[in-house]
Amino acid sequence: MIPRFETLKERLVPVRTQDPEQRFFQWLCLLAAGISTCVVIPLDLLQDLGPWVDAVSLAFGLASLAIYLEARQGRYLKKTLLFSYMACLDLLWFPNGGSQGSVGLHFFEVGLGLVLFFRGRFRVAGLGLLVANITALLLAERAWPDLAHPFRWPSGRLLDLSTGYAIAIVVCCLMVWYVVGGLEREQARLRRALEEARGPGGGARVRLRVPDAKPAPRPALSVLVVDDDEGVRRSLQAILEGMGHACAVAEGGAAALARIEGGLRPDMVLLDMDMPGLDGGATLPRLRLLEPRVPVLLVTGRVDQAALDLAASHPGVSLLGKPFSLRELEAHLDPCRTKIGQLRKDHA
Repeated sequence: MIPRFETLKERLVPVRTQDPEQRFFQWLCLLAAGISTCVVIPLDLLQDLGPWVDAVSLAFGLASLAIYLEARQGRYLKKTLLFSYMACLDLLWFPNGGSQGSVGLHFFEVGLGLVLFFRGRFRVAGLGLLVANITALLLAERAWPDLAHPFRWPSGRLLDLSTGYAIAIVVCCLMVWYVVGGLEREQARLRRALEEARGPGGGARVRLRVPDAKPAPRPALSVLVVDDDEGVRRSLQAILEGMGHACAVAEGGAAALARIEGGLRPDMVLLDMDMPGLDGGATLPRLRLLEPRVPVLLVTGRVDQAALDLAASHPGVSLLGKPFSLRELEAHLDPCRTKIGQLRKDHA
């Protein structure tokens, strides 16, 4: 039974080709489609809320399924899912009892989705829009109370609220569970990387160097880390600085280009592929115009043909798949250190 379940999970959301956020987004789309069509519509029929409520719920379920299928092709329509859900809740507000029904509970899911899947100005603007949207619905209900359709019998409201609370709690807990799990994975990865950097025993290591017996140590690098995830930026910064390198960070492609235009001259750039706004694919050509020769390491959880073609179309670009180990990172840094060391020796 368990092997069959694992096989089904792998078929629905492949594990090896995507990072955790992409996988969770696909599961969230499937969950939204399943709840809308298999839970909400039957309950609406029991409460006799009318064909409009059923039609809106079915439309959102089908839209969620379509967004899931697009995500399977590498197109993550996060904003489309967000605005579709908000529109669905708005359309169901008055037919489902207004503030007396369970629709308002699901706006908490929208707020958590904004915090989880979006960064920067869009996150702040989205939260402001969400608050304004809820306020407008409440004011409209107060001004025109007849717009809200009352429940036909008390047990209908009880059924609506009990299922609404259950769905909202489950979805919100899954989102928080995902965030906490991601933090725990990053902390574990950072601990392993630091332990690997310190070496066996976890203590300080003493090296005795005989003059001219070994080549001079390779120089430290100046590395620019470009990633929209703050936890990833902090982890990579700690790892790189623990390896003796200087590290600058940027929360997105636009911020990275601004730092380089401001005078930053990195020896290497670690560029995440999947970022909101200016992603890795859009940032790389502009980066090449500013820094034609700087080595770029494209970090991606989906090493597909598109990523391979992007790396091949620009010289000095290589791919690093997520998740990666400290040794894999060092293997990409070593050639750059050797080259920088030779250049500095030639100029000395």
